Amino acid sequence: MPATSSAESRGRGALNGERSSRRESAERTPIFSRLLASLLSASAALVGAASTYLVDRATQPVVTTKRLSANEIHLQTRKRLRWFLGVVVLVFAAAGAKMIFLQVAQRDRFIAYSVSQREHTTLLAADRGTIFDRNGIDLALSAPSNTIVVDPTLVKDKSRTASLLAPVLGMPRREILTRLRAKNHFQYLVRQVDTSVVEKVKALDPEASKNKALYSLGGIYFVNEPKRVNPSGGNLAAPVLGSVNLEGAALSGLEASNDSILKGKRGRISAQTDARGREIPKTSRSIVPAKRGDDLVLTIDQSLQYEVERRLVDRVTSAGATGGLVVVADVTNGDILAMASAVGANAAKSEPARVADGLEQNRPLTWTYTPGSVNKIVTFAGAIERGIINSDSVIDGITNSVTDSGFTITDDHVMPSAMSATEILARSSNVGTTKVAAMLGKQGLSHYLSAFGYGVTTSIDFPAQSSGILAASKDWHSIDMLTKPIGYGLAATPMQVLDAYMTIANGGKIVHPRLVSARIDAQGVRHQTVAQPGGRVVSKATASAVTEM
Repeated sequence: MPATSSAESRGRGALNGERSSRRESAERTPIFSRLLASLLSASAALVGAASTYLVDRATQPVVTTKRLSANEIHLQTRKRLRWFLGVVVLVFAAAGAKMIFLQVAQRDRFIAYSVSQREHTTLLAADRGTIFDRNGIDLALSAPSNTIVVDPTLVKDKSRTASLLAPVLGMPRREILTRLRAKNHFQYLVRQVDTSVVEKVKALDPEASKNKALYSLGGIYFVNEPKRVNPSGGNLAAPVLGSVNLEGAALSGLEASNDSILKGKRGRISAQTDARGREIPKTSRSIVPAKRGDDLVLTIDQSLQYEVERRLVDRVTSAGATGGLVVVADVTNGDILAMASAVGANAAKSEPARVADGLEQNRPLTWTYTPGSVNKIVTFAGAIERGIINSDSVIDGITNSVTDSGFTITDDHVMPSAMSATEILARSSNVGTTKVAAMLGKQGLSHYLSAFGYGVTTSIDFPAQSSGILAASKDWHSIDMLTKPIGYGLAATPMQVLDAYMTIANGGKIVHPRLVSARIDAQGVRHQTVAQPGGRVVSKATASAVTEM
């Protein structure tokens, strides 16, 4: 029999214990016995037909122009009987040959077919691994929960049952009634609910006990299912952690990107059952235990994450923003200590600002934007690294604006016509930065934008992570030498921008960010995540100069 899902298998196992036999007796008869019976029946019918024919012919008067003697009639009758016996022998020989063929040549095939009719396989769900913060605090784990199912064929008074269950389950009566009227033997009523709901359903029949039907209602059963929960409460780090569905399949976040580690391996129980689904005594039974998934240890600090989310929501609320994000990282090793996303208030629904949930965007990695002036450090770092300027170099000829292809770049306020590189960066002069970029050149600017990590995803393995937008230098137009140096004409994720700043803070050497620090296997052995080696983008002296600027 085909394998079923773990929840449905447990539900069907409970239902089979109470279900009356609805199969024909032929389903319990071995295939060979049925075949032999069919052959014997056909042979008997053929013999009967032949006998009737011969008797009729023997008893009918022979119409002939010549009267036969008694001896001739006797010889003719014997001839007919020999033909009859020959036919009978041929029929039984054919049946015997067929039986020998089935018993010898096709023996293994029919044995396997017989076993497949009797053997029932139930899949055993594997416990999903736990996700810990850097200090061993649970962030996501699987806890036992209750699922309520029904065999609609055993519910006699469907209307009354729906009326009783609706207020207890918090479901529309019509929806429950639709499920009770289904033509199959298994329907979910409600999944992964608290024990209190189960107790209320049981209270509808004081005689009902755990995992037994409510006899006053009929066909109601309780099944245990694991439910993914966040012990820290609320949506703490929810977009980072991600979510799983009711079947335990990963949908998003680290749950999805590390699903092969967390999900474990399902087990199975194979046993031979009769037509009513009951296990046949003294038959073979095999059990392959389920293997629990491995645990993950993140770089996230639970306490810091909580405080960051709280302050982020407050700030989004006070600013009336549509959303916000925060990333806190250790620039020495790339560990992400906190990563938060918030959703702004929804006045139409009277909803206040809140932390994003597990199915919403993890903005630092999946959302792109035009970085703007924060991107100017790339332009200056590249020019200093190539010896074109230093922090004290004076750039003159700075005007109030610069125009190319009908597009004009201006500064927010009037700037001096001559400024040092430090002053240009400190004052965030757009026009001054474009002059530095012109000295660096198109190929040089393109090289350093790519070297600092723009246009590619970060080292964090995360679903739907964006690589941003950075065109190849061969596809640039003249206007790009005005826009890209000041952070326009390209798109990046907040994590990519932070990655560039981490490189400067780390002395010009790339430090790859990470969210997962280790894996803990079933034996409790910790396997540390190997940090990717980072290459050098600019010299330590250049990084120090940019930092001072």
